[in-house]
Amino acid sequence: MKNSVIHANDSAVSEVIGGLLIVFIAVVVSISIYMQMLPVPIPSSEPN
Repeated sequence: MKNSVIHANDSAVSEVIGGLLIVFIAVVVSISIYMQMLPVPIPSSEPN
């Protein structure tokens, strides 16, 4: 019983981590494409 529960928890955690990684990669790729398509001026910390 305990082994099956632990295995189920591990698989659920791995699925959640995989989903978060996919979402993170998608967000990074979309941001990079957005920055390439529409260049946004990055505010510099140094005063002009």
